[in-house]
Amino acid sequence: MRRLCCLALLLSACARGGDTDPDTGVRPPPTTDSGVRDAGTLPGVDGGETDAEVPPLVDSGVPMGVDSGAADSGVSPACMGVDCSGLDGPCVRGVCDPGTGACGAQPRADGTACDDGDACTMDDACAAGACGGAAADCSAMDGPCVIGTCDPSLGCTTAPRADGADCDADPSDCVAETCQAGACTGAPAADCSACASGGTVCAGGACGAAPTTLTYDFEGGMPGGWTPGGTAGWVVDGSRTHGGAMAAHSGAITHSQSSTLTAVFDLSSPAELAFWYTTSTESGFDYLEIWVDGARQGRWAGTLGWTQTTVSLGGAGRHTVEWRYTKDGSVSSGDDRVWIDDVVIRSGGGAEGFESTSLPTGYTTTGDASWRTSTAQSHGGARSAESGTIGHNQVTSLHHTVMMSAAGNISFWRRTSTESGFDYLEFYLDGTRMDRWSGTTSWAQSTYPVGAGMHTLEWRYDKDGSVSSGSDAVWIDDVVAGDPVAAMPICGP
Repeated sequence: MRRLCCLALLLSACARGGDTDPDTGVRPPPTTDSGVRDAGTLPGVDGGETDAEVPPLVDSGVPMGVDSGAADSGVSPACMGVDCSGLDGPCVRGVCDPGTGACGAQPRADGTACDDGDACTMDDACAAGACGGAAADCSAMDGPCVIGTCDPSLGCTTAPRADGADCDADPSDCVAETCQAGACTGAPAADCSACASGGTVCAGGACGAAPTTLTYDFEGGMPGGWTPGGTAGWVVDGSRTHGGAMAAHSGAITHSQSSTLTAVFDLSSPAELAFWYTTSTESGFDYLEIWVDGARQGRWAGTLGWTQTTVSLGGAGRHTVEWRYTKDGSVSSGDDRVWIDDVVIRSGGGAEGFESTSLPTGYTTTGDASWRTSTAQSHGGARSAESGTIGHNQVTSLHHTVMMSAAGNISFWRRTSTESGFDYLEFYLDGTRMDRWSGTTSWAQSTYPVGAGMHTLEWRYDKDGSVSSGSDAVWIDDVVAGDPVAAMPICGP
């Protein structure tokens, strides 16, 4: 605008003809903007010479006399009046294309500090036009029952761990601690879990010796760790009981189905399991069975009142016990179910009850027929060892060898059903006959002292040349031979 004003003044001066020199009376020649006269030109006419020090009057590309508004600012005419600030961001700025006048986003320099608005990033900086930062580390807020986490609005905060998560700082103190609603809470540890003192376990929340006897009477419902299974699982109710108000019974099943109840026990020494049972089933077809470590130890069917039986759980280690009610393909009788109650597990003792379907390890048989385990007679439990079936002038023997580290006793229970005075059950100790029995007898115990060392035991059924009476068989049960076994801890499910 300043230049236009100067031009107007110059034109005005030319129109007036300018001032005359008072000394000569001659009008002086016009001058340039710089004040230097333009020699040799007609008054009022620019001969084309321009003082090299004088700039043009009009910015290049702008018509004379037109105010573009951009000549002094350096802004392209295409971008005059264009506002691109709407594209500004943490890591870009809005700019106008001087050729087209269109707005575009131009990245700010990498490393420019910025804020992405996310409280879960740290040290935000621009990179290729985007604002970002390193993920916030909230692990310092972790606790036994909370975990550090990040909220995009709030930053680091805590969230509760899942209920039941382990937060026990000392697993051996018999207090089991778990997370509940973000807090660590304690309760007595499970019985038989290991505790701080060597060789002891938790019992009732205190560190001590495990029980040597476990009793399950079902008065509080199904024991923890006992697992119903099969087509329909066992249940606890008061429909039939042996002692107390509750007992366990098989689930409702139909033909060719089974209902099971399983428990696992950890033994430190040999142990036996005793329980009471009653059945109301199709006799000879639908059975209550007891299995130990995958081997059936006994089975019963028909209408039976409450009866106690005992099975061996074997030696130290983990043992799986299963009660199973199994139906055949047709016919249902009675209540079509079975019950158990008052289950007792005792460690120690070491008596051999022959509860398996095969002879125990360490027992061998010779003679004209083999001894076997049988349910025909039993002193304790469901089975005993029974002599083989022999004829006149034949024998069948059962052998066992034991080691005594100190002097002690050997004992067993015996029963006979033979021709009295002729067909005998005989007992030999180290090759010497100690006793013999015949006729029809009830269960009776025999005991013999022995010294330290190895001893050979033999039970022999020996028939004479004629006549057979009774069942023509003999039985032994609950043999105690060898060093006494101390009662040791038992841990149930």
